[in-house]
Amino acid sequence: MPASKKNQKDKDRVPEGVITLYDVADNATRRAKAVEVKKYATKDTLNLCMKDKQSISFELFFLLLALILLFLLFVEFFGIYRPYLRVEQAEAALDGDRATLAQLERKLRDYDDVHDDYLIYNFDDYDNTIVDREKILALLEKTVFDRGTVSSVSISGKTLTINISNVSSENVINIQRDLAKDPIVANVRKGAETFDEQGVRSTSFTVTLADASLGGN
Repeated sequence: MPASKKNQKDKDRVPEGVITLYDVADNATRRAKAVEVKKYATKDTLNLCMKDKQSISFELFFLLLALILLFLLFVEFFGIYRPYLRVEQAEAALDGDRATLAQLERKLRDYDDVHDDYLIYNFDDYDNTIVDREKILALLEKTVFDRGTVSSVSISGKTLTINISNVSSENVINIQRDLAKDPIVANVRKGAETFDEQGVRSTSFTVTLADASLGGN
């Protein structure tokens, strides 16, 4: 190889650690020292050893289980049992009301019959000052019936008229006296005495009854 070409090749050889830079704007090249890149340690192995996670302790497990059970009991008591208990109580009250209603309905079944019977002995605008008729009948049984023959008895308002025959003069006096003493009687007047062909005495009494609303009943 000629010496000139060898020198030229040695000139074109880039020394180690030197780089050639090309400047486009100037259309020229220049050389500069390359920056040394430091090498860092790299990991070329894989650690397949995996650390086990720590398991939960028995104490913590049972504590969590107890808390869960308490929560479920709480939900069941307030969410299910209490509403169901209120429904049962409401149904029991409803059954009681139904039984009471059925009892009232049974009592009212004969209402129409009772009402009809009531109308036989009572009527609207009845005068409550008139003495009870049962008391009047008891008065006649006590003072009149066993002392002669009662031919008629009539009542109009507070006026009681008694016609009696076959009565002695003594019994006439006793009847008038006993009638006047009774608390349901306000006044007694004896009518005229008459005699038939056989001499049987007949007479009448007009009795004014006391006001029942003032205690005469």
